[in-house]
Amino acid sequence: MTAQWENKFVDDWSVQVPSHVTYHCQNQNFYLDSKHTMHIAILFVSLVLVLPTICYAQDAQVQWSNLTKEATRLRHEGKYDQALEVAEKALKIAEEKTGLPNEALVLVLDDLGNIYEAKKDFVQAETYKLRALAIWEKGLGPENPQFLDILDNVASYYLYVTKEHAKAETLYKRALAISEKIHGVNHFLTLDQLKDLDLLYVMQNDAAKAEPYKKRILEIQEKHLGSDHPYVIHSLWSLATTYCYQKEFAKAEALFLRSVAGAEKVHGPDHPKTALILRYLAQMYDAKGDPVKAEPLHTRSLAILEKHHGEEHEEVAGCLIDMSKHYKLIKKYDLAIPLMKRSLAILEKTSGSESHHLIDPLEQLAEMYRANKRVDEAQALEQRIARIRSLKK
Repeated sequence: MTAQWENKFVDDWSVQVPSHVTYHCQNQNFYLDSKHTMHIAILFVSLVLVLPTICYAQDAQVQWSNLTKEATRLRHEGKYDQALEVAEKALKIAEEKTGLPNEALVLVLDDLGNIYEAKKDFVQAETYKLRALAIWEKGLGPENPQFLDILDNVASYYLYVTKEHAKAETLYKRALAISEKIHGVNHFLTLDQLKDLDLLYVMQNDAAKAEPYKKRILEIQEKHLGSDHPYVIHSLWSLATTYCYQKEFAKAEALFLRSVAGAEKVHGPDHPKTALILRYLAQMYDAKGDPVKAEPLHTRSLAILEKHHGEEHEEVAGCLIDMSKHYKLIKKYDLAIPLMKRSLAILEKTSGSESHHLIDPLEQLAEMYRANKRVDEAQALEQRIARIRSLKK
């Protein structure tokens, strides 16, 4: 299995990533905008459902609304100091409580946190985010589903923005405890919190900590969705990778085979999602020292991907790398080297000649050249690898 364990799978099959954090993995700015939109939605719902009889001071409300919109616009334009000045004015109006609900104060505090985050001033950003969280908790109560969403988002801020995994873990666990109390331990609505903790430990390459959460996710999904649902098929695969990482190959194989059977039934035997699982099942057989079982799976997955994507797609390049490593493992360099060179040609075309995606196949090819006493060619590749790594810094 790959050292990065499951990280590639987030890109390959995104349905399993918790809905409130998918955008974190893709684009930090979209995370800020999405969170801002979420809070606006919460504010709207609160105004309509919770506070229908309040008569707002219209001038203050309009002024506050215009200021928050202006602050957001300035942040988008990268004018952070101006955005802070405008947001501080909105904060002053909200703090005076001139007809505005507490939700307005929370929203502008969160806006200020977003601006400081954009400025890379994470100390100030955290201050405002935690202040907003405390107000929400006091106003909504710690066992309100809306508060759960906000708690999850602050945890995700720690995970994806400041990389403070310990703080993220604490908040995610708190959110899970609240969700279990509200909904029940095996309720479908606890899945987001379970996935949060699973993804945290996957990012840390801590398979032992991820395993119990993956097992719970699978059990809940099977109970509510049935064994042939795409989410269940993914969770089987996901748990299998955890066992591979811990070298529990018998458990991994059983789950992989269930996942393959489910994918063939739901998606069809020649679908790219089926090919994805076949690739990792083949890798598992290689890792456990059973290349005879691995080889036909490599061949089948490559044929599926070439048929679906064409011969010069990145997914095809990844499959070629898998096959080349397989032949390298059994010292069939005459088969391994052409496959690795073909994968490099595809990646150079799709990602560029200095992409970090080239490092692994270049290293593999250099090792094979050295094994075949082709020292000059190996050294040339090693120099190229060093150049690409220097560009990353």
